[in-house]
Amino acid sequence: ILGTCCCTHFPTGCLAQSTLIVPLLFLFLLVFSYIDDCIGIAVDLWSEVTVARSDKFEITAEGEGAEEMPKDETNYMVVGCKAAFDAAGKPVPLLKYHVVSRIPYARGLGSSSAAIVAGIVAGLVLAGHRLPCWGSEALLQVAAGIEVGWSSGVVAYFRGT
Repeated sequence: ILGTCCCTHFPTGCLAQSTLIVPLLFLFLLVFSYIDDCIGIAVDLWSEVTVARSDKFEITAEGEGAEEMPKDETNYMVVGCKAAFDAAGKPVPLLKYHVVSRIPYARGLGSSSAAIVAGIVAGLVLAGHRLPCWGSEALLQVAAGIEVGWSSGVVAYFRGT
């Protein structure tokens, strides 16, 4: 996951904007006897997500599946961002979300995992908060709690396997 942040700070010390570039990850399910496992492989196909403070809630989208994407609080970018602010113990401010999607939406290619991870990382950056990645796996637990039933997708973003 590649990211940039606007250097404009608000009085609370939080950033004004965060832009992330999230790769498509193909997940292969390997079945050997009684063991189910998966492996994530990043390919050269990316979506760009920008989350910025705003005076009103807004989601704009362009690219693959932009018309079908939810433009309300059910969008996984928003859900991930809210989870990040909750983890930081801070209220979610009014935010605008913009995605340039190159990962096909609702086609089984992990667009939901990409949206969740982008929302969480952007939310943590905007909240000025860090979660431990190794040891307690707090960041992974936040993401896996959102994508219930198929958390292998978010695991691949953080662990690669």
